[in-house]
Amino acid sequence: MTVLFTRLNITAPSDLISELRRVVSEALEEKLTKIKREKAIEELAGIWKKAGGIPFKNDKELSLWRKKLWSSFDKRLAKE
Repeated sequence: MTVLFTRLNITAPSDLISELRRVVSEALEEKLTKIKREKAIEELAGIWKKAGGIPFKNDKELSLWRKKLWSSFDKRLAKE
């Protein structure tokens, strides 16, 4: 893969440059956070699958499973 770099020199008011730096910094931070989150989710899904976890088709199935799990946990605690 070939990577090309280009340097850009522009002249603009300092307040515009400051705002541009802030916006670009925030956008990069958001993008990196998203990439890290997606990677963690993929790793977790792999671990869940290897451990014999239940394959969920969508978020609704996962939510129902969690509710059942927690309700059974609450019932056991109530008995003690």
